[in-house]
Amino acid sequence: QEQTLKAFLEAEQHDGPSLIIAYCHSPAHGIDMQSPSQYQKAAVQSGQCLLYRNNPVREMEGLCAFQLDSDVPSMPVSEYFKMEKRFAGLFEQDLSTFENTIAQAQQYVNKRFAKYQLLEEKKASVCY
Repeated sequence: QEQTLKAFLEAEQHDGPSLIIAYCHSPAHGIDMQSPSQYQKAAVQSGQCLLYRNNPVREMEGLCAFQLDSDVPSMPVSEYFKMEKRFAGLFEQDLSTFENTIAQAQQYVNKRFAKYQLLEEKKASVCY
């Protein structure tokens, strides 16, 4: 929630158009809507959803406009998938297909997080 507030405040302060992209859970995901924050937290901890902002004002300060707010994922993506009924089909596959699918998902999450870290550190050739 703190990251969301930061994003809204930065968007409001920006002199020009601002875009906020936010993820919202749905009962169709197969979650308990009485306590959605546990699912949001798990999505971020697993790296399935990353928190980041892009603030052009930072470039005037010699920093990359892109800012990664997520920590290094601390939960396997499979644990996040187990929490939501919409992913139940993954766990019903035969073992080799399941392990391959989960390994691919985890690899994607790891690569994406590493890429976003590079962007923030301004080591990438293009900094947004």
